[in-house]
Amino acid sequence: KKRKKEEAEYKEKMDALVPGVKILTIGGLVGEIVEISEKYVVIATGTEENKSYITLDRRGISGPIEETTAQETVAEEPVAQEKDEQETQEEVVLDQGEIPTETQTTEYTEE
Repeated sequence: KKRKKEEAEYKEKMDALVPGVKILTIGGLVGEIVEISEKYVVIATGTEENKSYITLDRRGISGPIEETTAQETVAEEPVAQEKDEQETQEEVVLDQGEIPTETQTTEYTEE
């Protein structure tokens, strides 16, 4: 029953999509719906001066988002990331050709 309820809620959200609504894709892209058909949706991403248009299958939409949610996420993310980097930063010496992993960080200084 729970799965049927979730499917019904998702279908209701997808049926309510119209041009102008901001959405989040299952791949993490945020965009505004420009065109919508039974099978596809065209979203606009980027800035006003440099927009990109992407055509997606409607099944690739996670759901609509509130405009403030996207702005808050963008504003909060760099601050949290900087804090994590400061707490976990360690100096690592790499051999030539070695690729650093996520746990390795290298600090470069100008001479």
